[in-house]
Amino acid sequence: MARYVKPVPPAPKPPASADWITKVPSWDMYGNDQYGDCVIAAMAHIQNQAQFLTSGKFTDYNLTQILSMYSAIGGYVPSDGPGGPSDQGCDMLTALKYWKTSGFLGSKILAYMEVDPQNAMQVEQAIAQFGSLFIGVNLPAAVEQFLSWPAPPADLTGEWEPGSWGGHCVPPMDYTPGSQVCVSWGTKLPIADPFFTAYCDEAYVVLFPGWVAANGKSPSGLSLTQLQIDIAAL
Repeated sequence: MARYVKPVPPAPKPPASADWITKVPSWDMYGNDQYGDCVIAAMAHIQNQAQFLTSGKFTDYNLTQILSMYSAIGGYVPSDGPGGPSDQGCDMLTALKYWKTSGFLGSKILAYMEVDPQNAMQVEQAIAQFGSLFIGVNLPAAVEQFLSWPAPPADLTGEWEPGSWGGHCVPPMDYTPGSQVCVSWGTKLPIADPFFTAYCDEAYVVLFPGWVAANGKSPSGLSLTQLQIDIAAL
């Protein structure tokens, strides 16, 4: 992302807020309450979002389709069942490579860019221009029953230790001063900026042709032609 948002000449500052989540009417769980398929669910949610914001409708994938991608990308063996030995989640970078080369439920991305989760400018530029981020968070046990992820205490120990609950993948699709909103477990979940900074250890933005509508423009005003030029320049 640092190469895309070049300092010279300076890229325009991101807007104070961006909301690409509210208009989407619903979000499916995609089996993530039973399976460790959060990476697959996040990918599906990004495609759902782009489909709805560019066409007014989206494909609500069924669990069979989701698990087929979990098998292809994460090595899940359906006969193992939820919580079985092969239900171990997915590597995000492996998933992105698969999405680009083989496609995910009928769609391929053009490219993906790593985003520095400690760089607020990059995070906001990514969401503002491309609609979402694809992030990994090392969740603390303290938030297991929370409906939002608040600012943690200064001392990240005990139940606030990173990863003490486990790893999770979500797509933030909204930001305002002080927070983002992601899709997690089939619902919208707010993330306070200090939580994001403390627990997000991996972030990417996908360059997805589905983010561009039939008129050649994305909801953020990005054109597919310019996107392809930008990718070639990288």
